[in-house]
Amino acid sequence: MRLLLRAFVVAAVGCGAALAAQSRFGDWGRADLPYDGGFTFVRLRWTDGTYGARIGGGGRNFWLHEFPRAEQNLMTMLDDFTLATSKSGLNFNRPDVGGEPGYGLKRLVFADRNYLRVFQYRGAWYGFGQRGYFSRPADLAHPWDLPPGWHPHHPLWVCAETSPIEKDLVSAGLAGDHLPNGGLGMRHGSVRVLEDGETLEAFYSRKWEVPEYIVRSTADLSAGNWQTWQTSYPPEDILRAEEDWEGEVVHDSYLFQADGALYLLYSCREEDAIAAAKLTPDH
Repeated sequence: MRLLLRAFVVAAVGCGAALAAQSRFGDWGRADLPYDGGFTFVRLRWTDGTYGARIGGGGRNFWLHEFPRAEQNLMTMLDDFTLATSKSGLNFNRPDVGGEPGYGLKRLVFADRNYLRVFQYRGAWYGFGQRGYFSRPADLAHPWDLPPGWHPHHPLWVCAETSPIEKDLVSAGLAGDHLPNGGLGMRHGSVRVLEDGETLEAFYSRKWEVPEYIVRSTADLSAGNWQTWQTSYPPEDILRAEEDWEGEVVHDSYLFQADGALYLLYSCREEDAIAAAKLTPDH
């Protein structure tokens, strides 16, 4: 696999808004407000960048925000409010805060791994998620909705007990609890099943790698069951930052096919831009 062409696609537009922060760290910000049953999340992009937090490869971090409080609060709300229904299609609040009786925000756990990328193999749905864990629907007949009698606190998709990518990184001494941040770990990935119908192709980057870049692994889906699928190691080096407009780090890959051609979309320039590279077989 080689890169035939890479091109700048779009740059993110800066956000000039500012909000009063909610924090108890020192004298910065203001005290947390009591939860009123509503749901609003705002994430700011600082136009000039900030230098207070290190990111993979160094450089500016345009997306620096109140970490970890903002992420923890957001994920808590998403964990509690992931299913919203409305009789009118306009009011999704809970009944106790002005919503319609029997409707509103309800808790629904879809999967216990983030960044889930799904694919089909032999007519069934499977997933490839955060840190390289494979998953599949708990009830194969209901991959996208609640089976009859299903408790909404139980994940609709279940994960394998181990990640083949994580196991390889630990074996190579590149991951583990003894390393800062736990060492390397798979970030956002993208997958597709090749034309032979038995091989999964995965593109991903590894967080905390300096500089972070995109690699490729494959898995033989015909070998064993989904709990024991193994990804190739070491992965193939696919794409590193080379152009000035890419900055120092490339990640967040996504495969896109159009008119028989295969493209790899990815973020670069400290998540300030999206770019595309055309992929072609290495022969």
